[in-house]
Amino acid sequence: MKRKVTLSYELTLPQNIYPKLDRLFNTFMWETRRTVKNGWNEETLKLLEGKGSACSVLKGTAERPSHLPSRFHRNVLEMGGEILRSQIERKKIYEYIAEKPCRSFIDETLIAKELRTSPLFVLNVQRQVRNLLRSGKFERDYLKVANPDFSGNVVITSADDSLCRGQMRRLRLFGDFLEFEIKVPDKKGWRWIKVKKLVPRRLKKALEKAVDVKAPLIKRVFLKSGFTIYRLVVPAEIEVEVPDEVEKVFALDLSPSEKRLGVGVVVSRGEHSKPVFFKALKTVRKLERLLKEISALERKIDRVADQIHLTRSKKHKGRLEKRLSHLFLEQKLRQRKFKELRKQLLEVFVNLVIEHALAYGCEAIAIEELSFKELPEWKDPKMKRRFAMWFYSRFEERLKHKAERRGLRVISVSAGWTS
Repeated sequence: MKRKVTLSYELTLPQNIYPKLDRLFNTFMWETRRTVKNGWNEETLKLLEGKGSACSVLKGTAERPSHLPSRFHRNVLEMGGEILRSQIERKKIYEYIAEKPCRSFIDETLIAKELRTSPLFVLNVQRQVRNLLRSGKFERDYLKVANPDFSGNVVITSADDSLCRGQMRRLRLFGDFLEFEIKVPDKKGWRWIKVKKLVPRRLKKALEKAVDVKAPLIKRVFLKSGFTIYRLVVPAEIEVEVPDEVEKVFALDLSPSEKRLGVGVVVSRGEHSKPVFFKALKTVRKLERLLKEISALERKIDRVADQIHLTRSKKHKGRLEKRLSHLFLEQKLRQRKFKELRKQLLEVFVNLVIEHALAYGCEAIAIEELSFKELPEWKDPKMKRRFAMWFYSRFEERLKHKAERRGLRVISVSAGWTS
């Protein structure tokens, strides 16, 4: 059985074009924000509820400014429309709860079943309603409460023409080199800039095997060192062979605790092997230590902020403000370390599961059905706090993406009576 998998490859663009890309990103950001602001009304949101690309829906409602190229304007509409579409489901949940504010204190799973949505999504909106009620700023109209924005750290090109003959960007492969062209704003208008990059061997093989190459995008990345770089992201769709019939399965039970992340067994013709435990004690302890440091910094920040309000000395107040900014930077650094370490842990866990399945000659990996219909009932409250909000959604996605590339099927089974 053949399946299609989309892989994304990144190429760092040369620094000599960064000033031009910076101006392109700023123009794209402000135009997208303007589109979102103009489309933040009931009529536009109802139009976006239907099928079709956001660009085709908004094209009849938004006029193109004379200084913008048509394809650039199309991509702005596509980006703005997707941002507005992401608010539609949240708007429905908010209005349902705002109709009777007491629903913000009801079990989120009950509302999720009624609205057929994620309980975590409902829980997030319930918290928003409760905070608005406490602050006295509660509004029944979601359009007055929310204010969707665009960070401006990505420029999409999906609303342009074909890759080689696009009117906003062009992408061509010549032997070992990749040629990328894009239109950028200039003092005299808009002009093309060209970049020629040596293609890494891994990307070249993927492009040769690719069934289809999707529209590339450019993203802005802020490094830990403080520098900003721009990367070209090229999505390539490849076909992989996945076995139809399965005789040997690597069955995985997720059971996050301080001692282990999961347990796996090899199942073949009614028999099963001894369990394989996936341990991550040192990493989990490091995560716990970072959480404690973040909590301690939060307490310090609260104390220093209180002192700033109480002190009357300008000199002492200035020292306290410097101290507060330093604490905020320390807190941000540890939060970033926590997220990076948790992401790293997930990637290593997924890779280990796949390598074990291949080493034992399995054709598939069986996991329990991972969904947000109910929050995971893990015994360890610490692990629930660390993993529940992201582990389930990311694990299955990453496992399927990586396993299918290696020729392994991923089978979801009911969690009942399968431990």
